[in-house]
Amino acid sequence: MQSLGSKLPPLKSLVAFEAAARQLEAVVRAEPDHATAHYLLGLAYRGLGNREEAQRELSLFKQINDAREHDQTAILSLQRGGEQRAREELQEALRIYPADSVAHRQLARLSLKEGDSKAAARHLERAIEARPSFRIAYTELVRLHCRDGDVARARSIVERARKEGLVVPGVCTG
Repeated sequence: MQSLGSKLPPLKSLVAFEAAARQLEAVVRAEPDHATAHYLLGLAYRGLGNREEAQRELSLFKQINDAREHDQTAILSLQRGGEQRAREELQEALRIYPADSVAHRQLARLSLKEGDSKAAARHLERAIEARPSFRIAYTELVRLHCRDGDVARARSIVERARKEGLVVPGVCTG
């Protein structure tokens, strides 16, 4: 007959899983759509016996990974001039994973190309909301507001970026 202690992982392993989980939680906080971090965090939670949290992280990994496939197809379509196909792929990516910062940024670029700066700004805001460390999205949003003559809004975006520890180019020069 096995004792209960023989079914538990060694304390040393639990400590390692706990340390890994804390480090990966920090990565996920900084970059919520970092697929690999979600995968590894799921494995760490599994090692700690936290099945629900493990399943949640592994599901997020799959969603993000599946969405990234559509992001990549969209980028390839854009390179070949297939803007409609790109838009469809990006919308599918957002259906799979609504917080896909890459899809939001690419949709912002498409919206700008079509002359819809309000839609572009909305997508850039969503990209930043999804990934607060997304410096290029802040930069593009500042440029968009400068181009549209909204210097106050551009300055507020620069300030938001600074609060995230990011440096973005100066506001509305020239």
